[in-house]
Amino acid sequence: MTNTPIDDILAAVDKQELVDLTLALGQINSPPGCEAEVADYVLNWLGENGISAFRQEVLPQRYNVVGRLPGSGGGQSLILNSHFDTAYGDPMDVWTIGRLTRADMSAWQEGDRIYGQGVVNDKAPMAATLLAFKALKRARVPLKGDLLFAGVAGEIGRAPIDEYRGPQYEGKGIGTRYAVTHGVVADHALVAECTNWTYTGVECGCLLVKITVFGKAVYTPFLRRPELVVDHPNAIVQAARLVEAIEEWAAEYERRYSYHSRTGEVVPKASVGAIRGGLPYKPIETAGLCALYVDVRVPPKVEPLVPLEELRGLVARLDVQADVQPYLFRRGYEGKNTDLLEAAIEIAHRRFFAEPPTEPDPPVSSMWRDLNVFNEIGIPAVTYGPPLGLSSEGWSYFIEADDIVRAAQLYALIAFDICNRPKP
Repeated sequence: MTNTPIDDILAAVDKQELVDLTLALGQINSPPGCEAEVADYVLNWLGENGISAFRQEVLPQRYNVVGRLPGSGGGQSLILNSHFDTAYGDPMDVWTIGRLTRADMSAWQEGDRIYGQGVVNDKAPMAATLLAFKALKRARVPLKGDLLFAGVAGEIGRAPIDEYRGPQYEGKGIGTRYAVTHGVVADHALVAECTNWTYTGVECGCLLVKITVFGKAVYTPFLRRPELVVDHPNAIVQAARLVEAIEEWAAEYERRYSYHSRTGEVVPKASVGAIRGGLPYKPIETAGLCALYVDVRVPPKVEPLVPLEELRGLVARLDVQADVQPYLFRRGYEGKNTDLLEAAIEIAHRRFFAEPPTEPDPPVSSMWRDLNVFNEIGIPAVTYGPPLGLSSEGWSYFIEADDIVRAAQLYALIAFDICNRPKP
């Protein structure tokens, strides 16, 4: 019996090759600002496999890599997008996660599982997109529209603030934004991330706010503790009052602005993610300054000034002397005209699963991902990808090798479908 093009595509994905590539990518530590090594690895891999590719310098030592399988003409085009930077791996990340382990900076295999934080976010999905490209090329199936690979820097959320300035502190979509504003455009974009085989075309935006609380320096022996905490001179004490109030506000904000979109429930969260006040080497005086750094997720239908003014009102009601200033905003979007891409995902999905994709868990449709950038400029985009797991000890993420293989096959089938659909 003669094989169909789909049979040839599925057979062209080699599991061991995919595992080896995932491990190779995952073993390159690439926190934000350190994407150059993994970008060069991917650029060389594409070249060695006969796929035309080039590198874009987004910022010094921060690179995108763009690959292309050209179509014969007349078909729709598709970008497969994933990111080089990982959530952890910078020595300073210990202040976020409490400790840095092997799982935060490398990758390894145990049985059929590939472990590593960078593997699940986002190098296993990236490896799957690369093998999808190779499978389509190896199977020699025709494509009418162009298929583009966009491996990008700067997806992870960072923002320059205080003394933390420079290229390594830029994030939240800078690589994808650079790509699309420098010619990497298509009719559709699929953002390859771990989504537990669900898809969504909506994500929240992000507002980062610095709240600087003012106090007074008092030498400890001279400190007269007031009867009311509101009268305490220590900015840290006043900030503690504010933290409690922000937590209460965040719960109410989440309730008021949650809504159900066509491709997922949007639940905007807010959290105090950092605090600094006084001098660690001079705690003999109360703090004259204490700063809170707040992450507020903003739904597509809400303007950033809404939560900003709510936070300012909260500070005023508490009678805390403070300055409230935003230092990053990225708008969220609900994708338009994503029906064709969703249909291609559903068709491919049903080849492997008895049921269609379910609705994603709210975090999947309420975070920041680079589909916001594509949807902002009018390229219909959704995110879709494999599940991830957490070890029984609770300290290491993993992904099953068979799920990475399935992701590569699914991405290849989706691309084959989209790129052979005629231009409208």
